[in-house]
Amino acid sequence: MKPDSNFLYLSHDLEFVTTRKNNTVFWIKNYKYPNVWEIIDINPQDIPEELIIKVVGVKKQKILFVESENNKDSQLYQLIYPDFKVWPVGGCNNVINYTKAFNSRTEKFNKEYYGLIDRDFKSDEQILSLEGSKIYTTPFAIYEDLFLDKGIIKFVFDYLGRQDYDSKILEIENEVRQKLTDESFKMAYRKYKIQQHLNVNIEAIARGELSSITIASNMCDTEISSFSSRTYEEILKIYNQKCIKDCISRLGYGWTDWTNVVLNIFNTEKANDLRSEFLKIMPHIE
Repeated sequence: MKPDSNFLYLSHDLEFVTTRKNNTVFWIKNYKYPNVWEIIDINPQDIPEELIIKVVGVKKQKILFVESENNKDSQLYQLIYPDFKVWPVGGCNNVINYTKAFNSRTEKFNKEYYGLIDRDFKSDEQILSLEGSKIYTTPFAIYEDLFLDKGIIKFVFDYLGRQDYDSKILEIENEVRQKLTDESFKMAYRKYKIQQHLNVNIEAIARGELSSITIASNMCDTEISSFSSRTYEEILKIYNQKCIKDCISRLGYGWTDWTNVVLNIFNTEKANDLRSEFLKIMPHIE
């Protein structure tokens, strides 16, 4: 074998393709008998080559990149959006970057690309701007909040035949409100708002026209003090601390047990009804 020999592999095995090193990958987009081939250079650009190769191999036309590190979190999204291939890609920035990068490519591999991220502290203006890039936002601050939605809890209680919804939802609501006093939440909110203030007013601050930290900090304290008067749903939009999972104990479940109860209903005759309940709060992606 010559040192400068080149090898040509033709494969449907994505794992095999992604483990080749120092190679150029092409996609056979179309073939017409007897010898008309449409072959596209994958050309990773600013997208990991492995991700592109796997996306090309997906049968579904619609790809939904989601903010998740594991399949457990993304399982709910796949059940809510069965017409999409839901793809966990890590953090919020990855979802935004990959969705924009795939949609900006000339060759889209016969796919449509969308993103779904947590609301966190995003403003309505930011959310609307992201939708212009086919990136949608969950109704609440973080993924976990979806399992605390009143409509979802009521649906599950009705399915289980439980009669104590009113008393239990009141217990959860009171505990969620109490968590607004947690220093971890206040610090996270202040950090975000101060950073936003710095980003927006950077030129004025440089000219010495604004006392950046003082103004932003005062704004934060005023807003935080008003949170307790907000509705339960409005609190879920802003509370982004994972400890909110502790509130589910008010229903008599641990967190894992409760999420399993919800997800398992998708394996019953009530699957479509539960999907419809989630779609009352989740974005309609199109």
